[in-house]
Amino acid sequence: QRISGSVGLGPVRAGLRDPLLRGSQISFSFVDDQGLRRDFTGSAVSANRIEGSYRADNGSDGRWSATRK
Repeated sequence: QRISGSVGLGPVRAGLRDPLLRGSQISFSFVDDQGLRRDFTGSAVSANRIEGSYRADNGSDGRWSATRK
């Protein structure tokens, strides 16, 4: 399923790249203002919340979450 949305990382806000939703699994990418790409994956943990992890082109990684507005 194709989806759309945006990412906010500090003062930077940009659209999702290659967003995809398969069942409760989501994946997308985001490129920040320095040109660093981060690839995100996650899954729904409730009807209004998604949690997951990301890996950046520079090798850094971390956790993320999103809540429906």
